[in-house]
Amino acid sequence: MQFDFEYPYFLYLTIFIPCFFVCAKDSISIYFAKPQWFKTRLSMFSMDLILLSLIYLFLVISMASPISYKSILSHNKSGRDIVIAIDSSGSMVENGFNKNNKLISKYDVVINIIDKFLDTRNNDNIGVSIFGTFAFVASSITYDFDILRQMLHNTSANIAGQNTAIGEGLKVAIDILKQTKSKSKVIILLTDGYHNSGTISPQEAVIYAQEENIKIYTVGIGKDGTYDKKLLDTISHNTNGKSFSATNAKNLENVFKELDKLEPSKIKSPLYLDKTRLYIYFLFISIILLYIYFYRKNYD
Repeated sequence: MQFDFEYPYFLYLTIFIPCFFVCAKDSISIYFAKPQWFKTRLSMFSMDLILLSLIYLFLVISMASPISYKSILSHNKSGRDIVIAIDSSGSMVENGFNKNNKLISKYDVVINIIDKFLDTRNNDNIGVSIFGTFAFVASSITYDFDILRQMLHNTSANIAGQNTAIGEGLKVAIDILKQTKSKSKVIILLTDGYHNSGTISPQEAVIYAQEENIKIYTVGIGKDGTYDKKLLDTISHNTNGKSFSATNAKNLENVFKELDKLEPSKIKSPLYLDKTRLYIYFLFISIILLYIYFYRKNYD
């Protein structure tokens, strides 16, 4: 059994609880309709103050609507289907791409940034193709990002060989997207080299993408001249996408932020399984405490 709040922002109201103990009476009248409930001089450990603060706390929790549930179901997705095509060739094992951690490989930097990117894709389905000398489906389209993350972090540079088959990496990504019915299909291609392997050329892959109405964003990783910028520009231009370059980890993070803006994801609301609302219990407790408070006032 798990717990959550339907309206968690109400919990911010708990910041006013210290006012029961430290606010002057003049200030109390600003926040509370019944300042006469507060005495000008009371011990910080006064039972009246403790009761009032507990009443307030339980009322706030009630407004936040606590719930218990077994699991969360996903809605039928109406967002984008995105496939990230990742270069895992030999050059991706190089380190120094992240200036704050020069020992981590370029490939691992890419995986970590993709991991963060998933946090922003609230209503999308995402798949992954990985390419080197050959290309393969690392993950079909899925909304289970936990499993997707596990898969990504269990891969490494050179997993598909030393070379760079950009055409095959794109073709595998296109084949993944052909199985979906989404109206918006996007490929994010990341590479740090030149196409030099595989049986499918990047130009052929672009034709396949055009036939499926798939938009391709390309990201060149590294300094100018280390990757085929002209090819990446052509691929993105011919598929109505956009081309980016990233010379270090910080640049790559900014690229994904820009991609997030260019392809915004709709906000989803979770669908809870076996949901039980618990606010009534906290409301009942606050009413009991309020009764005790007035009882004490009448006999004080």
